[in-house]
Amino acid sequence: MDSARRQQQRQQVQHIPSLKHLFALTSWRHCGPLTAGIISSIFSGALRTSTAILIGNIFGVISEFGSGQLSGPDTLARVSSWCVILTLVGGAGWIVNFAFMFSWILFSELQAKNIRQRMFRALLRKDMRWFDSQEDGVASLLVRMQTQTRELQIASSVALGSLAAEIATSVASLVIAFRGSWKLTLVLLATVPISVVILAVLSRTLKLAMQEQKRELGRASKYAISAIAAIDLVKAFNANDHEIWQYLQAIRRSMNKYLIQARAAACQSGYVKLWLDGMFVIGFYYGAVLVDEGLSPGNVVTTFYAALAALQAFEAFIPMYMALARGMSAGQMLYLIAYDAGSARNTTGVIGTHCPNECLGEIEFRDVSFAYPSSPSKIVLDNVSLSFEPGRLHFVVGRSGSGKSTLGNLLLKFYDPLGGDIFVDGYALETLDTEWVRTNITLIQQASVLFNDTFLMNIAIGSGNPTRVSRKEVGAACEMALLQSTLAALPDGLDTRVGASGHDLSGGQKQRLALARAKIRDPPVLILDEITSGLDPVSRSLIMDAIRQWRRGKTTIIVTHEVAQIKDHDFVYVMDDARVIQKGLRKHLREQDDGIFATMVPPAAEDDGTHRGRVFENEINLPANLPPSRSPSPQGVRASSYKYTWPFEDRDDTHHLSHRDTLGVGASAVQTRQLFHQNYWNGGADPFLPRAEESAARTMLLQLRELGDTVRDNRRGRLPKDRRTVSRASNTSTGISEPHMGNKDSDKARRDEERKKALPLLAIYKTVWPCLTSRERTFLVVGFATCIVVAGSVPAFSVVFANLLTVLYSGGDKMASGQRWALYLLLIAVTGALSTFASQYLMQWAAQAWVNTLRTQAFNRVLRQPKVWFENPTHSAIRIGECMDRNAEEMRNLIGRFAPQLLVVVVMVLTTVMWAVAISWRLTLVSLGSTPLLIAATKGYAFVSTKWETRCNRATENAIDVSTETFLNVRVVRALTSENYFLAKHNASIYTAFDLGIRKAVWTATLFACWQSIFWFMMALIFWYATVLLTADSAITVHDILQVVNLLVLGLTTASNILNSVPSIAASQATAAQLLYFANLPANESHESHESKGKSQLINPFPILMNDLSFTYPSTNRAVLRGISLSFDTGTSTAIVGPSGCGKSTVASLILGLYAPDPPRDGGNYDELGQLSFGFTPVSKINISSLRSHIGYVPQSPFLFPASLAANIFYGLPEDSPLRNQRNLYRSARDAGIYDFIHSLAAGFDTVVGDGGQTLSGGQTQRVCIARALARRPRILLLDEPTSALDPESAEAVRRTIEHLMQSSRTRTHDNNSSFDIFSTNQKKSRGLSVIVITHSKEMMRMADRVVVLDEGTMAETGSYDELFERRGRFAELVSDGVWIGGDESSERRQQTSYAGSKTGQGASNDLPLHKRDASGIQEPATTPRWVGLRDTYWPDDRGPSSGLMSPLTSPFGISSRRKEHRRDGNA
Repeated sequence: MDSARRQQQRQQVQHIPSLKHLFALTSWRHCGPLTAGIISSIFSGALRTSTAILIGNIFGVISEFGSGQLSGPDTLARVSSWCVILTLVGGAGWIVNFAFMFSWILFSELQAKNIRQRMFRALLRKDMRWFDSQEDGVASLLVRMQTQTRELQIASSVALGSLAAEIATSVASLVIAFRGSWKLTLVLLATVPISVVILAVLSRTLKLAMQEQKRELGRASKYAISAIAAIDLVKAFNANDHEIWQYLQAIRRSMNKYLIQARAAACQSGYVKLWLDGMFVIGFYYGAVLVDEGLSPGNVVTTFYAALAALQAFEAFIPMYMALARGMSAGQMLYLIAYDAGSARNTTGVIGTHCPNECLGEIEFRDVSFAYPSSPSKIVLDNVSLSFEPGRLHFVVGRSGSGKSTLGNLLLKFYDPLGGDIFVDGYALETLDTEWVRTNITLIQQASVLFNDTFLMNIAIGSGNPTRVSRKEVGAACEMALLQSTLAALPDGLDTRVGASGHDLSGGQKQRLALARAKIRDPPVLILDEITSGLDPVSRSLIMDAIRQWRRGKTTIIVTHEVAQIKDHDFVYVMDDARVIQKGLRKHLREQDDGIFATMVPPAAEDDGTHRGRVFENEINLPANLPPSRSPSPQGVRASSYKYTWPFEDRDDTHHLSHRDTLGVGASAVQTRQLFHQNYWNGGADPFLPRAEESAARTMLLQLRELGDTVRDNRRGRLPKDRRTVSRASNTSTGISEPHMGNKDSDKARRDEERKKALPLLAIYKTVWPCLTSRERTFLVVGFATCIVVAGSVPAFSVVFANLLTVLYSGGDKMASGQRWALYLLLIAVTGALSTFASQYLMQWAAQAWVNTLRTQAFNRVLRQPKVWFENPTHSAIRIGECMDRNAEEMRNLIGRFAPQLLVVVVMVLTTVMWAVAISWRLTLVSLGSTPLLIAATKGYAFVSTKWETRCNRATENAIDVSTETFLNVRVVRALTSENYFLAKHNASIYTAFDLGIRKAVWTATLFACWQSIFWFMMALIFWYATVLLTADSAITVHDILQVVNLLVLGLTTASNILNSVPSIAASQATAAQLLYFANLPANESHESHESKGKSQLINPFPILMNDLSFTYPSTNRAVLRGISLSFDTGTSTAIVGPSGCGKSTVASLILGLYAPDPPRDGGNYDELGQLSFGFTPVSKINISSLRSHIGYVPQSPFLFPASLAANIFYGLPEDSPLRNQRNLYRSARDAGIYDFIHSLAAGFDTVVGDGGQTLSGGQTQRVCIARALARRPRILLLDEPTSALDPESAEAVRRTIEHLMQSSRTRTHDNNSSFDIFSTNQKKSRGLSVIVITHSKEMMRMADRVVVLDEGTMAETGSYDELFERRGRFAELVSDGVWIGGDESSERRQQTSYAGSKTGQGASNDLPLHKRDASGIQEPATTPRWVGLRDTYWPDDRGPSSGLMSPLTSPFGISSRRKEHRRDGNA
């Protein structure tokens, strides 16, 4: 892969971008607007050329008057006739300029539309190998593609039109110049060849520097996007500063590359200025010779102005060359992506076209070998042979990274095998049509992806044609996937938009939705890859039984680590180390004691009191010896071979990926019944009732569904009456308060939109000075000073040139008379050239520094926003990344290019006017009489350009969103054969943006044409009134008139040329508002967020107390947690369990400080500690960073940053941390069970992973995340489904590590407590560890000292595994795998009593004490004192512990001891 990248870079260097790359993606259908644009450009050039002719004729008339050849009235009449012609030309110019602007904007919009369509189709054609080989990852690639598309669009618009117009102007002007005096013209053009060579030498490094700058910006985008996408991890690991630092390094490197471009461009502009101005010195001397030889001064003036127009056109285009060069480079890069010959899907030379009439489902792998392109040396399949019989259920199990998931990737033709053959129904896979394969073979992958659409469309997308799927079919799929409670909790049911990236659903709900997609599709062959890893045991069992019923008679391959769901007669393949090492029926494999499969079956699988494979009956009698004995404590199994001694220093870190257990919580039984007992699916019948036409084969599924309803009803049936009332009341109150909250949210959204609107230029420029260092401010000041010099050189040149022209009309020795003025002209040329170089280079330097500061500030402010801020779809990672990439690049022009131009125009106009007033105030004032009209036209043009640019940007963002979600989830899109659906969706958004672009073209062209015509009318007025004064007032000489006219005409034409960039200013102004919005975000949104309120540094986080804690997600306004009272102390382990969507992950988010608990309700009874406290300090008073420094976190969905494995494991640790050492690195990797795999890699711990790096399996990724948490040596180890993607062996290794940690912590805690005293206990206990694990794994539950059961956002039960199972309550239901265990009334009464007992007390103390163990394993209640010493809390001021904390002098022995936890026999 590295060689491929180097080869691609060499190709980019060898093929220098050229003008043809602007049209590399242009179709023949665009020739019409392009031809119209070229023709209008030619006419625009002709108009400019006619200026020279008309001005030359007017000067000829005035010269005849000055020589006495014409009388005053004749002079006025002739000049008036030329002024009328000038006015008529200006009127015709309106049509020409309208056609010019409209044609080029239309062409650029067509270019953008065509490029986006072609690039979308091109990416759809790319194989997965190409996506895997992207060095900076797919997300960064998409951002760069959008930036390059924009650059090409800009270059294809005004920049390309200006090039055509300037070429036309130059050619026509040269024709006129040759006609006036071919000798003088040749002299003026004699230096052109030399100048072209010099300019080519100056630009030799320009294009290469552009490519290198884009590469660095791509790397910066990769860092930014990965950090924002994993904002939970960044926050949880306190890694804000680390992310900002590496982003800053990347943009600094890009700045160095840009300064190379700026230096080359400034040298070019300075030389062109010197060249053009210097030519007039030569031209004057030779012009004087020609006049002496008999050539009329009028012809000389005409030749001068024509040559000036030709060369000014060339000079005016130089600043636009950068935009054109960027467009050429962008066109080349896009062309290479779209037509990369090495990225074709099929690399074997065989193109599959065969489409059999049907698919029977017989699959065979024969000696297949494979290695992923991202790691070609790592063989993941080594001569693997398997066969799957048609119509049968098969299981593939094995360790993480053994190659299980690769089977599905090869079967769907994502990759081509290195060797061997794959057959489908006897046909070689490579001969089959790819679409036919993916239509008949469906892969549901580990990562369940939600698209930014409604719940209904997210399921319907599983069909080949989502728009034709009925609601009834979607409803049936939801029933099979047990999504009823989830739908009951959605505000709009199936029509609810689940949001970008599916942040509104829990992991288990996402998996069930993915399964519903498969149900809609119902293919002949279905591959399910870890589809139940995020489900609770009951849902997992029910789902598996539903799959068995649904897939009866169809080929089904289930890739899983959960061997408990495999029945005796199921066929199983066991994979290990890229090979198949066992195969056969489960009952046979279990008998092979020396096989791996036997070790994967947990011994307790049969000991839960549940019986697998049983047909459900109305009554099930449980055996008397149902409850098993708890598995031996880890202390009894093995002594701790080593102990952890973790240095608990305060550290500053950050991290996490957003996962929310929200929906499906808080839905009452009434809501669910109302939802499903109406015509919800647009069908007439209740979906819970069997239809008459259903066959007997449905009986099992109906019984299964009835059982699920029974479980649900019994859960709700045990709710106390007061809770039901509260539930309904809360729903009612929610319904009342929702409009208010909606208005609040809409007001906030409206404020955000207003902040993103285009800002006035003055407001933007006010942000420049504070962003610069003292050195950069010096550059800015010197740059502005040299801009003033450049501006002053224009009127100075006009005056000196007017004096030279006067010499031509005078008699005597013209050479001697003009020598002084010629030297002045040469001095002005040198001064102007040096000033042009200095102004452009220094202003570009300051502009880049300004933009870099804003980028860094925006990234910093974004990372410090509260978690809820990122739930806004407009704050997605891709949008923010694109803003900091493309918007910043355009925004730089406001300082680097437009600010100097505006300053030049202002200074030049003021200087010109004052100079002209000094010579002839009457002519100047009359000439400026139409200035208000010009200002109004300019403001109207700028306003319209900015307004429509902003609208078009918003429409383009929608198309970008579709493209982003398509290619970030390209595997899912291809597996579901949804390319056409997303293509249609993308085309619709593109056409919407294109329609707005057409309207923008009409409005912009209209105002542009009016604005340009006013300049012609003003010139006509100037010449007419000048002639009136000249003929009526003998006090005004021809010399004065020539000076004033030169000043005003040259000033107007130069200002007009400079202000032609107004459309680009409008575009930059519109994009600047978005970047400034992010850069000016309040730090931590301090007026709304909880993250910046606390100031106390947390020394000891224990105990963690939750007192009647409630929480509602701000984005959904739905209660997720209600009345949770829990506590966590040192030396304990707690498992938080419950069905998917019950609020488990929300508890983790609150502990991490990602959200704040709800404010106390009216009348709420809270003590000074509030709903959540750490170390007896309310969370609202704690510095959140200090809290997170105590926590090691493993997210539900593992995420790796684009860095080396070592950097990922050390993520968030400060550079000077003592934990950043090789010993800690290796130990963390070993504890997580990933060391051997890393050691087997060629680069070892230096292997780059994440976006753009080597691909790891789900289990390998999860183990790296576990190592990352362990490397911090935390006091709180917070694990969210840490073993969901792990095979039994790896899961056991992780559990063993946690057991060692707990054993070590308990031993230290016991030793510390043996020497308890008031001054040392709290200090010593702070060394302990608390493990909090959110899990569906029974083995993890057994390992924990305590199990907390959540259900519908409330705490249902708490106790040890054995205690809870014996109660036959909700926990027993949860771990029963769907087998009903409440068979008698006494059991039911026991459950109700147990449940009521768990709810009688109030406050967190009801949950205490937590278990401690001494060295012998004897359990005793913890006795953590309720006090905090001064040394344990850092107070930022002199207040001391006066805000609710108990005095350190209060004896802890005065606190009443806590009750003991209830035992199974009911005794204390």
